[in-house]
Amino acid sequence: MRKLHLSFRQPSPSQLFCLQAAIAIVLLSLLYWVSVQHWAGEIDEGLFNKVRQIRLLPPNEIPAHIAMSTSEDPDNRRPLGYFGPHGEHIVGVIATLPSKVDGKPFDYIATLGHHADDMPHHYRGVAVRLPSGAILITARLIDGERRFDNFLLLIAGCSLVIALVVGMASGALLNAAAARRLRDVRRATQRIASGRLDHRLPLSGRGDDIDKITSVVNSMLDEVERLIRDIQGICAGIAHEVRTPMTRMRSGLESARCNTTSVAEYEQVVEAALQQSDIIMTRFSALLRIAQIGEAASLAQKSQLNLQDVLDDVIDFYEAAAEELSLTLEFKPCVPAIINGEADLLFSAFGNLIENALKFTPPGGAITVTLHQGDGKMTVQVTDTGPGIPVAERNLVFQPFYRAQHPTGTTTTGSGIGLSLVAAIARLHNAHVSIREGGPGCCIAVVFESEMPMKQPDASGDRPFSLNRTLRS
Repeated sequence: MRKLHLSFRQPSPSQLFCLQAAIAIVLLSLLYWVSVQHWAGEIDEGLFNKVRQIRLLPPNEIPAHIAMSTSEDPDNRRPLGYFGPHGEHIVGVIATLPSKVDGKPFDYIATLGHHADDMPHHYRGVAVRLPSGAILITARLIDGERRFDNFLLLIAGCSLVIALVVGMASGALLNAAAARRLRDVRRATQRIASGRLDHRLPLSGRGDDIDKITSVVNSMLDEVERLIRDIQGICAGIAHEVRTPMTRMRSGLESARCNTTSVAEYEQVVEAALQQSDIIMTRFSALLRIAQIGEAASLAQKSQLNLQDVLDDVIDFYEAAAEELSLTLEFKPCVPAIINGEADLLFSAFGNLIENALKFTPPGGAITVTLHQGDGKMTVQVTDTGPGIPVAERNLVFQPFYRAQHPTGTTTTGSGIGLSLVAAIARLHNAHVSIREGGPGCCIAVVFESEMPMKQPDASGDRPFSLNRTLRS
């Protein structure tokens, strides 16, 4: 197998050039051969017709016919020669017999004129023995055909040279352009390898194969840069989130060691320390949840499900909480939207969005969940009448531990993990989350690529799956 693989390896530029030259030479040689065979066949047909015409004459009339034909052809364009059975010349301008009298056409050079300045000419003739034993030679001048052949050879040679020069020049230009592009790619790769992850491989804009590969690599670099920034943000968030409860815990323990004298006071200090440790464990549990969702891309048991059914379950679960807060929770469905997904994860994602809306919407407000399809996509929108999210923070709120600012300037409560979970679950389902302009409040949209054709619900009204309404933290 290795020998077979090596025998079909990519040829070098020099080998390709030699192959092109060989193909050009073969094609031009074939053109020359076809041209020669064409005019030679036509001339041979005329010679044999002349032989057949003379064969039909009585033997005693043949010399007179040849003499008359010779007198009518002063330029010797169609010369004739007539010889006796023993090779003696009888009549005609051709006075010399060929080496073979076999009835096959042959080419020869002769001077048939009677002037001293006559030049040799090229002829094609045929020599046959007649039934009487005499030998007849008929020929035709082929100087014009030979000149055409020489001109054809000249044109073919010049064309070959021009083609080879143009091919070499084009190859050199293409090779230089490819080398320049590869050099730019190599330099960009070296900059990226040195840690400058904001750089990307250059695109020529021609949309060729190299551009397609470069686009894929740039997309991969975008994802790598995003992941590294997420890691940096998580590390900074961990340091920030853990530092405060750890500082409080240490301060309480130090104070207890110096000032506490009773068992009741020690119990208070221990209780406060446990509360701070619970806060830390909550942060780490949220991070572990994000990591588990990231791994779920290969572990999740996806199946066909209807987004409308998932949203119905989410609305039912949070409806009581909305009533307690004097809020209106409304769901606007559309035709069934079928995707491949994991029901519990989607329930958790939509539940986080509704929890955020419940947290920020003032009493008397409304939360609207809509599901609609269009342009081959399915969109789930959660809109509320709360204060909304400032434009400058709309991309930041999807980072772990980031908490938006209230209009009053205070930081919102919570772990800052909810929207990060939503974004991770959306990526697992080939969807993306964005914050849109939705009026005075906040409008968060989750857009899914349509994976299944729309279909009408079953006549029985049964749902295609059973969902456990347990909100996962």
